[in-house]
Parts: sequence; structure tokens; C-alpha cells
Amino acid sequence: MTIPISTGSGAASVAADVISGEQYQEIKIVGAEAGSTSTLGITPDGSALVSVVGRPTVVFSNSSILAVPVGSVITTPIGSIIAVLQSSSILAVPVGSVITTQIGSVIAVHVGSIITVIQAASVAGTYEQDAVYSVGGRGLLMLGVRRDTLASITSASNDYSPIVVGPDGAVTEHDAPITRWVQGTGDLRVVLGASVTVIAAQGASVFTYLREVQLANLGSASVLVTIGGGLGSILGYTIAPAGGGSNFITRIKTGANSALTASISGTASVLVSYQGFTADI
Repeated sequence: MTIPISTGSGAASVAADVISGEQYQEIKIVGAEAGSTSTLGITPDGSALVSVVGRPTVVFSNSSILAVPVGSVITTPIGSIIAVLQSSSILAVPVGSVITTQIGSVIAVHVGSIITVIQAASVAGTYEQDAVYSVGGRGLLMLGVRRDTLASITSASNDYSPIVVGPDGAVTEHDAPITRWVQGTGDLRVVLGASVTVIAAQGASVFTYLREVQLANLGSASVLVTIGGGLGSILGYTIAPAGGGSNFITRIKTGANSALTASISGTASVLVSYQGFTADI
């Protein structure tokens, strides 16, 4: 239905629609792009109903807010732009809302703008440094990989890798990778006052860390054993008890490219075993 109007130079008409027996004027939105004609209507509850044809662009000025209720869906056709947000604008989407764009659509955000999803509680990455723990705080589950053997799960050094756990779920830990473990033995039964190399020097700029020591004394008298780290250094002392032995764990580091040695002050029936690892620091 049309209503005659005068433009001053001839007859024209205004489009109208019938709602509940009443005539209401239609409002047509004409865009700059050819074929982008759209219509704006009002639903019975008073809200606006927009039908868009073509490529719509919604521009929000500074500090504008687009609030989408829970369960709402924003869908844009191919090639459309959902929103151009100016500096400091906010697109606030409550939990459960969905924003859907098809291939070729664009969500353009200017520098300083914020797209935020309102959460019921914080998630990983939102806690500040030294934030106090609170019951119900949310985070991400960090998954590990069960390995019943010590075989490598990465291809090369410096590769990213998941955390490795054993059969009971406990994290597998070592002082160093098994490829850096070293061990050796020394026989002091026929040595008089000289040191014996137990673990050889491991190369330039490489340090050896002594972690475990075992002593066996076959003689009838206790013997003082000196642990050396090469380059004339003494790293520690221990006793080999008469007719027995001792086992202990320690944290001794040699100098760079230095052997781990053992010595006694006289002649005795003492055997020595060392275990440790190497590192470049």
C-alpha cells in the first residue's frame, strides 16, 4: 500500500505496512554499495528488527558497548564485517553467547579495543602475580605422558616435550638425562700414597658431578679415603671401615675437564665406586 505525497515536482509515494489493522510507514535503509538495500522494522515487543542485504558495517564510537545476552548468536554472511570497534570500545559477550562468522568475514578491532568474554570465575592466565589462592579458582589441566621406560619421547635436543610420568602418575625426575650419567671404579689394594682415577675427565668445559660413593674395605683397619677432583684439588674425605664398607650420597663437583679420583695414605685393601653425571655448567 502506498500513500500519495508531493515532492514539489510531481506525485510520489511512501511505503507502508499493515500491523493489527493499522498502517505503519516502512523505513528503508539504503547503503552506498549497490544492492545493499535493507529494512528496519519494529517487533510487537518494541524491539528493532533489521533485515540486511549486502555487506553491512557496524561502527561503534569510543566507549561503546555491544552487549549480547546469554545464548544469543551473531551470524554474518561471507564477506561481511561484524563490527569495527574504535579505540577503547568493548565487545562484551556473557558466558554461553556465540559469535559466528563465515569464511571471508572480518572482526576488525582497532588498537586499544577489547573483546572480552565475561567468565563466572577466572581461568588460567588471568591470575596476577602473588594472587592469593581461592577455593573454586579455575585453571587448565596440564597433561603428562606415561612412560614405563626411559626411552626418549622427543626427536632432538631443544624440542618441546610434555611432562613424563611413571606408571603411578608420579613425575619422572633425574639429576640429569641418562645420556649424561657416568660411573667408574678404583682399586686401591696395591697403591701406596697415590691417587687412582675412578671417573675420567669428560672433555673441555665439561664438569663432573659426583652423587654416589661406595667403599669396600677388605682389611682389618679403618682407612681414610680422599676424594679428588683433578687439578690437584681435594673435594672431600670419607672413612672405609675395617672389614666393611660405606655407601653415601653426596653433591661434589669437579673442575672443568677434571677426573674424579680416590687415594689413601698407605697400603690397604680398599675398592671404590663412584656414580654421577656431567654438565656444561
